[in-house]
Amino acid sequence: MKRNYILTAAAALLALGLNAQTTFTSGQITYTVTGENTVECSGVDNTATSIEIPATVVNDDVTYDVKAIGQAAFQWSKLTEVVIPGSVDSIKSFAFYYSYLNKVTFGDGVKYIGDYAFSSLGLTNLTLPNSVEWIGNSAFYNQHDSNYQPCLTQVDLGDGVKYIGKSAFYKLAATSIEIPASTEEIASTCFLYSKLETVTLNEGLKKIGDGAFNGCSALKSITLPSTLEEVGTEVFLNDKSLTAINIPANLTSIGESMIANTAVSTITLDPANTAFVVENNVLYTTDKKLLQMAPMTGVTTHVVNDNCLGIVGGAFWGSQLQSITLNKGLLALGYACFENSSLSEINLDGPDSIAFIDEQVFAATRLTEVVLPPNPHYLNDGQFASCTALTSLTIPEGVTEIYPHALNNCTALQKITCLSAVPPTVMDYYDYYDMPFYNSNNNATLYVPKGSKAAYGDTEWSYYNIVEMTLPLEVDSTNPESGSNAEQYQTFSFDVTFNQRS
Repeated sequence: MKRNYILTAAAALLALGLNAQTTFTSGQITYTVTGENTVECSGVDNTATSIEIPATVVNDDVTYDVKAIGQAAFQWSKLTEVVIPGSVDSIKSFAFYYSYLNKVTFGDGVKYIGDYAFSSLGLTNLTLPNSVEWIGNSAFYNQHDSNYQPCLTQVDLGDGVKYIGKSAFYKLAATSIEIPASTEEIASTCFLYSKLETVTLNEGLKKIGDGAFNGCSALKSITLPSTLEEVGTEVFLNDKSLTAINIPANLTSIGESMIANTAVSTITLDPANTAFVVENNVLYTTDKKLLQMAPMTGVTTHVVNDNCLGIVGGAFWGSQLQSITLNKGLLALGYACFENSSLSEINLDGPDSIAFIDEQVFAATRLTEVVLPPNPHYLNDGQFASCTALTSLTIPEGVTEIYPHALNNCTALQKITCLSAVPPTVMDYYDYYDMPFYNSNNNATLYVPKGSKAAYGDTEWSYYNIVEMTLPLEVDSTNPESGSNAEQYQTFSFDVTFNQRS
């Protein structure tokens, strides 16, 4: 037992000795040993403002190559300037996060820049070496000056970048940028809310993620390369200066609201593209089952193709569309597909095949009187929010639920007709201003079936003035059929079905 104890104690002392050697300080930088002859930077003296990281460092007569800047190594430091040697191939996540850094010089060896590595600094110029292949999520996120204004005005990405991560250049101040031919993917929200006016995309790019250029209100021109295969949702949403877009040969997947709320007047389709077609200036899938997107300016009326089964989300969001004729076989209206458009005429009660109407579909449109189709079972979130011209809405018997914001800010609303004797359930909402009827005209009259006033009065529907209605009785069917003959003195009975239950 004594011998085992001695061996255990010796092993513990040896482990302590090894751990003591894994970290050391040379000059103002702390290093952590990562291999037999390699280290990474893991800290810096809190008084240091400017450093040049050496390519090699000596400790206890051992020479180490400096291969990386470790996770959060210089986070929150007072560094304003740093020179990174060519020996460093990896800059890990949060390496310089929220330091005072405003100037960085990269050696030609860095391949990987991690998430948030240079986030929330004051960089004004950025030149990456050709060795850089990977730019992580939020790597250069939100570069700002002392007044918290975007300040990164010049960016050179080099010639080797393959991937640019999510929000990597959020709020970029530069007005132009070139994405190198090596780049295969620009990830979601990469240039969100940037000041870009022109973007050069080279052949080789395959994917642009959701919202990559969303909110770039100064963006005037961009040409999608022929190699592009996939574009995510809301990629150019709210790019108010964008006037034209092209659909290249290999593009087969387009997300919702790609050009919504822009100034695009022209959609150009490459003749070699087999996934989409243009009909009356509007882009459909080749089989015409989906209406994909429409110009935001110049198209005021549209008749939906007879084969169409659905209108993709955001297709007319923010457009000049005033009138649309839906086809009989239409099944679904996608998210915000008419939001903030000039739409004032639509035949919703025509195609009774419609089974689904997504959120905010008619929000902030100019519709005045709407009769909803019979099949959708709920009024979705924000469906008619801010429809300030809406005066009359008829809700069919099949609607069983109404969601938050559905009729928010419908200030001109005068009449709602609910055809169901059972009040549609008001779904849970967080605060009063989230309720379906918030800031709509509470003097509007809610017409409900005979005998159901009390049921509606016990719910949030009591926001409106509730009045029971009596619809005129009409015969739907008879048994025997109308026009049947009966023999003289024959005893018989017949059934009549009316268009109301009571």
